[in-house]
Amino acid sequence: AVVSTQSTGDPRVIKTHDPVEWIDDIIAGTDAKIIFVFRNPKDQAVSFFKHMRIMPDRSEAMADVDFQDFYRDVVRNPDKFYYGLWEDHVSGYLSMQDKRNMLVLRYEDMKEDLPREIRKIAEFIGVHFDDDLVKEVARKTDFNYMKQDFTCNKSFIYNSTDFFSSGKVGSWTGLLTEQQAAELDLIEKNVLEKFGL
Repeated sequence: AVVSTQSTGDPRVIKTHDPVEWIDDIIAGTDAKIIFVFRNPKDQAVSFFKHMRIMPDRSEAMADVDFQDFYRDVVRNPDKFYYGLWEDHVSGYLSMQDKRNMLVLRYEDMKEDLPREIRKIAEFIGVHFDDDLVKEVARKTDFNYMKQDFTCNKSFIYNSTDFFSSGKVGSWTGLLTEQQAAELDLIEKNVLEKFGL
């Protein structure tokens, strides 16, 4: 993200998974607006596992990796999970809410009522909108639409449309054990309560 910001004009949109610590120096002293979207840790863990299995430079190494090993060795290992543990990554952004111009959105809320969340984004970035525009944006940001759109699905990189898996809330069912699910539920609960969400 840092390199790509040097040659682009204003205004610009930068999408990143980077921890907030990596970008905070870039945005300090600017009027940058941050839209932070996060997902529950159970679905995020499964989504990341599926993503790693299709990455061209990792798919062969991941072919025989069992989810349980991945969960233990990567998802819950702060030394191997390069975005950091879920709770650290999310807490990093949430701790900056009062210091930075930030809108916080939950993936689950977007799945529940996408037009409502689109209106929040439009208001946050100062874009005039009407119901027709909200409907069009909702149509083009619908999971199934994006899965089929080559400009979104990265099929030109992955040679498939598997970049988008299911997009469903609860996709962790069947992969996480009850104990793992309970552990992640508690972690999520603690983070959300800490930041009043």
